[in-house]
Amino acid sequence: MRFVRNIGDIEQNAFTLLDEIYADGPSRDEAIELIKGGRVFYPIQYDDILAFVPSKFIGYRNNSVDEHQEIKNEDDRDGRETNLVIKRILGTPVHDRDVEQRLESYCLSLGVLLNKHKHSFWRIDTVKRFVAPASSAINDIVQNEIGNSDPEYRERMAGQYVRDPKVRAAVLRRADGVCEACGQPGFLKPDGSRYLEGHHVIKLSEQGPDQPHNVIALCANDHRRAHFGADWKEANDSFLDIIQKYRAAN
Repeated sequence: MRFVRNIGDIEQNAFTLLDEIYADGPSRDEAIELIKGGRVFYPIQYDDILAFVPSKFIGYRNNSVDEHQEIKNEDDRDGRETNLVIKRILGTPVHDRDVEQRLESYCLSLGVLLNKHKHSFWRIDTVKRFVAPASSAINDIVQNEIGNSDPEYRERMAGQYVRDPKVRAAVLRRADGVCEACGQPGFLKPDGSRYLEGHHVIKLSEQGPDQPHNVIALCANDHRRAHFGADWKEANDSFLDIIQKYRAAN
């Protein structure tokens, strides 16, 4: 089994696990269980969310939930070997009470209770400075039949918004496997379909509607650019223009 070599490998695995959860992938329940049972975590910003992924998953290069489950069933690996690998990249994980509370809240948002272990964290500065960036504005939005213009805010679940899966499905049908930003097809998945990700141009945390006219289908690269690129604001403004052209054409 190949171990991660750098922070890029680690974050690729983190997004793989989180995509499985938030895109309602076939292994979503298994992905949530991996988080529930973790002992050492890597905090990461995912869309509007401060998420946590366990070292036992992110330590294996190009990991997937299905592959990880096979490894676990065969070798009963528990993350100790991946901790050693990640430590060489990120340093020693530490325990922090405030971060522990954020982890507990995150698990509640997934509908599970965190296992009662002692937990430690890589790069807790990610948690300390977590602030959702400002977003662009949109005027005179017409309501659609699906979605929600005022998504229910789950205060009882650590500040997560309820997303209508019909919205993502509608946007992916509209894109038909092609990134709506760069025009390139998403990569092929095992079932023969193309992989794209739904992105809220105006974030739900900024009162953006959970509706197709606020969601664009992006390839993984453009989605990361929308959140972490130096030109994230310009990118989101261009995405808004693209969506408005789709609406005008229909």
